[in-house]
This record gives sequence, C-alpha cells and structure tokens, in this order.
Amino acid sequence: MLHLHREESYKISENATTKEIIEAESARRTFWILESQEHLYIEYNGAVAFPLSDISALLPSSEEEFAFGKVPEVRSALAGTEAANRNPDLVSLPSRTIFATVVQAHNLWGQVARRAGRVARCEHEKADEVINKPWERKSNYLQLTQTLRDWEKSLPAQHHWSVWNFRGYKATFLERPYVSQVIVTRLSNIIIRRIYLDDILDFVLGRLRSDCPDPKFWSNMAFELYSNVRDLHDIFDTVCNLRLEGEDYPAILVFSIYICGSLAAYLFKWPQLCPLLASSAEPILNRSLEILGMLLPNWPIIQRWLDALQRIASPMRSQSQEEEQGLGGLNNYHFEPGLSFPSASPHPDGDLHPLPLRLN
Repeated sequence: MLHLHREESYKISENATTKEIIEAESARRTFWILESQEHLYIEYNGAVAFPLSDISALLPSSEEEFAFGKVPEVRSALAGTEAANRNPDLVSLPSRTIFATVVQAHNLWGQVARRAGRVARCEHEKADEVINKPWERKSNYLQLTQTLRDWEKSLPAQHHWSVWNFRGYKATFLERPYVSQVIVTRLSNIIIRRIYLDDILDFVLGRLRSDCPDPKFWSNMAFELYSNVRDLHDIFDTVCNLRLEGEDYPAILVFSIYICGSLAAYLFKWPQLCPLLASSAEPILNRSLEILGMLLPNWPIIQRWLDALQRIASPMRSQSQEEEQGLGGLNNYHFEPGLSFPSASPHPDGDLHPLPLRLN
C-alpha cells in the first residue's frame, strides 16, 4: 500500500529541494484525483475505497505553489476526514485552492448520488420513514440540503459562479476545474430535489395527500429545484457562448445540458410545477436541444440523450402550436415522466450516468 490517503506519506524535510516538494505534491494530487473521481461515479449505497474517517491527507496546494515547489503555510481539509475532525476550521478555510474546492464539491455530489437511487414509487414506499418524509428535521434531505447550503456560503468569493470569475480562470488556464466545481455544485442541488419530482408533481396536480405540516413545503422545493436549473442553464450557456473555436466541451458540461433540458420539459408540460419560473422552460429546452445537436457529430454517445429530448419536444411543440390556433391544449398530450425520457438518476447503471470528467 502506498498510503497516499495518510498525511504522513507526504512528510518532507525542512531542507527539501524544489523537486522533492513537487514530487510530494504530485503524489498528493494523484490521490485526490482518484478519490474525487470515485465520488463522481459512486453507486447508490455503494462502498468507497477509503472511508473518510481513515483519510488524514490534507487537500492540494495552489497551482502557483505547485508549479514553483512552494510548501503552503496551511492546507484545507475535506469534511469528515481525520484531518477535518482534528481541525474543523480547515474545511471552510478562506484561502482554500480551487483544486480543494473541486474535491469538496465532488464529495458532496457523491453523498447526493448515494441517496438518489429512490426513483421508483415502490422503493419510495419501502424507504425508511424518516427518509420518506423529507420535511422531517432528521431527514437525509434536510440534512444534506443544509450541508450544501452551508458549504456554498463558506466558499471564497472567487469560487462562486460569475462571468468575471470564469474569464479570470480562463485567462490562467484553470477554467476546467472551476467549471467542474460550479456545475457539480448546481447538479447536487438539483438531483437531491429531483428525487422528489414525482411527489411535487402529484402535489400540484392534487394527487398527493401529504401529511407535511408546512403547506408550502412542496412548492418551495419546486422553486428551489427550478432556480438551480435556471442557474445551471446560465452557467452552461455562458461557457458555450465564450468557448473559443477548437475548444472541447467537458463531459460534466454536456451532462448538465441534458439534465436542464429534461427538467425543463417537465416544467413546459406542467407550468404549475413552478409558476414563477415557467416562462424559462421552453428557452432552456430549446437551448439544450441546440447544443446537444451541435455536439452530436463529435459525441455519438449522447445520441440517446438527444433522442429523448426530441421525443418530448416534438409533440409538445405541435400541441403548443395547436393551442395557439385554438385546436386544443398541451394537457391533451399524454406524457408519462418515467417513460418519455430516462430518469435523471446518477446511478452508473441508469440512463444518465455522467461521462468521464477531466479535472484539468
């Protein structure tokens, strides 16, 4: 065993040469890339190679420190690891690097993915009662959404999404890890709520008898879901618009385009899901179709995603045109969420497993 998950493996002398510092940092980055990728592809309730409590390794240094062989004064840590348990302040370190934030974002995605296997109603009914009621204070849903919220609040300003931050990282050739982090963060916020989309839909259509004490719980969840969809669309739309000729598309970006398009289709069909954001559904769906169609020649693997969205969009557009002509409404079109397009499950055996992701 190389024990790359242990901090003592990276111990170097005070008189270490630049080469020794860079080699130690390279080994540290190798471990965290492997660990990060594992969380991107985690199975529902799947085991991990290294339990967080066994990891004492701190997170990578900055790109400048790595390039010049400098030892950082302080390193950040991943929540739940031995290093973070010893010093919790290292998790939300204001000076954390973009690489460190990427690792943290992917770890949170892994937590979401392990809870996203509840895609069938029969599984939902068999689930633990606390998990089954997301409004309960101890539910996995409330705990994880609060964790995501707190983590985002702790991020350095330059790690939040903005066009200017994107331009800045692009100028320093670090746009890939930055885009990966902001996209995975939005995806985590989307998928943790996407699990309950059938419940939200049943509620707004009057088919769900909920014993939730808060009458606005499901509508608030829907607004949070589609607010994140809108924000994710803004990210990939900006990235695509500012893309230089010859640049490729990160796989996680392509995955996010499909997620936005598929959820926009729901909202286009049922605007009552989120009336405040319903007007954004058709533009997001159209833009998703446009970009996926443009990428198809170089990404044949996305053919099924594009086909799924086109199967939804074509009859919807026809019905929308008929509605304008007084020939009927969209409600006449029979649309079954579970049959019309693949479920938005990140499970590796599901229809929407992300494609391989490059961190740099």
